[in-house]
Amino acid sequence: MKKYSIIQNDMNRCIICDKPSNHKHEVFYGKNHKNSIKYGLVVGLCMDHHTGYNGVHTSRGTLLNYELKKLAQKKYMEYYNKTEQNFIKIFNKNYL
Repeated sequence: MKKYSIIQNDMNRCIICDKPSNHKHEVFYGKNHKNSIKYGLVVGLCMDHHTGYNGVHTSRGTLLNYELKKLAQKKYMEYYNKTEQNFIKIFNKNYL
């Protein structure tokens, strides 16, 4: 499945700092990995914001990770004209 984003236009740039990105990050991973790809909830991240000191996959990046999830939920609801209940049905949690 090809990755695309409804969140940002250029996934070749980090959504956080605008540096060149080296990773297309599925905002919801684990069991929702495929849903992130299916619904375009993917963003470009540089190495620092992906797995670096404050990256989304570190304990210090917990807030950043949560903020990306909130943004992704908002974009999902706007883009697909869906409700919070619909989002929860697919992703099993409300981040707003």
